[in-house]
Amino acid sequence: MLTTDRIGGMVFLAFSLGYGYCTTLIPDYPGSEFEPVTAKTFPYLLSVLGCLVALCLLLAPTQQTTNTHVKKNTQPFNWYTTTALLVAMAVYGLIVEWLGFILATILFLIAGYRILGEKRIKVLLLASVPVVVIFWVFLTQVLDVYLTPGRVFDGLGG
Repeated sequence: MLTTDRIGGMVFLAFSLGYGYCTTLIPDYPGSEFEPVTAKTFPYLLSVLGCLVALCLLLAPTQQTTNTHVKKNTQPFNWYTTTALLVAMAVYGLIVEWLGFILATILFLIAGYRILGEKRIKVLLLASVPVVVIFWVFLTQVLDVYLTPGRVFDGLGG
């Protein structure tokens, strides 16, 4: 039986497989062939996890529902939110090289939370700044991944 969960699972599986293929195109740094963690490691993990989640959605048993239950739990697709998030992602892709990972990601998360309906400034800042800083520390200090500091700040720090 083809349900919305299975259709979503198929789309997510196709996306995860495409993402996994794109991770093979990430170039290795010279001398990193024998390192256990490279720039490809995290994208590979995301791709594998995405495939596993998609397979769970595809293989999970379907629930028998009545038409009234489906109508009650189904909401119309929110095109505004989806389009606004896609625009925010596109803008993030454009500004990350100029503003740097930390500032661009904080702005992207604040915009995303705002689009999803959060209006409290304190929550917006607490949900974005610590996450980005911890993620930046993990990527740069633990995984030794280079993240751009931003062209705007290149002139300030030398």
